[in-house]
Amino acid sequence: YNQLMELKAKMIEGGAIFHEKFDDILTMVLQNDAPYMYGPSGCGKTYMIQNQLAKLLGIDVVTNGYVLYEQDILGYTNSGTGAYVPSNFYRCYKFGDIIFFDELDNGIANATTVLNSFLTGADTDKYVFPNGEQVLRNPNFRILSAGNTKGTGKTLAHNTRQKMDESVMQRLTPIEINYDNRIEEQILRDYPGW
Repeated sequence: YNQLMELKAKMIEGGAIFHEKFDDILTMVLQNDAPYMYGPSGCGKTYMIQNQLAKLLGIDVVTNGYVLYEQDILGYTNSGTGAYVPSNFYRCYKFGDIIFFDELDNGIANATTVLNSFLTGADTDKYVFPNGEQVLRNPNFRILSAGNTKGTGKTLAHNTRQKMDESVMQRLTPIEINYDNRIEEQILRDYPGW
């Protein structure tokens, strides 16, 4: 953690501005928690993960978007060829990258319950994927997710959002991310009237 804070300080010296919740997210990732960041559009959730966290950790972040089908997580067998088509999740699990489910609250609750066995902390050191391969979990593998709601379903601002499955929500670590005025001021520095 201290080494990462030193690297972060160097990035700040180079002009980077980190969201006020960045250290909380970093701590969760290091502790192998699965943060679910929720907050308004454009507040920096995706930028924080794809650009800053990935750079700091030196690990690739693969963005998957919302989950519509179990196959989005587990992959599937092509009915025409019989070949297994691996998912981004499979690759991250096997090779030690971060899978980032952006807009997780816009997916289908039934499909996201597949994540439960990967979020429990028990029996997640290996998994048998649909191709029959028993894959050992890479120690660097992490699951992160984000959305615009608390996971409770549609709101006035986001009327297409789904209520997330309660068992999934119990295994995620929710953290509210809002606009950080320091970042907004940096973005608008060339527009003083705004």
